[in-house]
Amino acid sequence: EMRHSPRLDGRGNLSEKSVEGLHNTLCGILSAAVDEGYLTHNPAWRCYKPKGKKKERPVADEETVKKLITAFEGQSMKYETYFKLVLATGLRRGEACGLKWSDINWRKRTIHVQRGVVKLSHQESITKDP
Repeated sequence: EMRHSPRLDGRGNLSEKSVEGLHNTLCGILSAAVDEGYLTHNPAWRCYKPKGKKKERPVADEETVKKLITAFEGQSMKYETYFKLVLATGLRRGEACGLKWSDINWRKRTIHVQRGVVKLSHQESITKDP
C-alpha cells in the first residue's frame, strides 16, 4: 500500500527506497518492543517483499582490472596497495579501511574482516563491527 502512497511534496509516489526505509524503521521499533517484553513476536518481520529484483551492478572485466593495476603501479605505495587489495578480494571500502595487521594470517594467506569504518558527512570516522 505504501508503494502507491503519494509523497508529501506531491511529486509522485514513494520510492522503493523510502518504503524499505520505513519498513526497516518500523521493524526495528517492533523488535525493541519484543526485546522489552511488550510483544511476543515482531508482526513486521517477513511482511516486506521487495518490489522485484535489485539491479545488478556492473563489474569490471579482466582487461579493465589489468589496466587499473598497471595505472596504480609506480604511484603512491599506500594507494597502490589499497586498490590492489580491493580488486583482489572484493572488500568494500569501509572493510578495507578497517583492517589491522592482526587481521591478516600470513601463513594461511587469509584476511579476517573484523570491523568497518564509516565516515558520515562533517563527522569523525566511526569504527564498527561489520
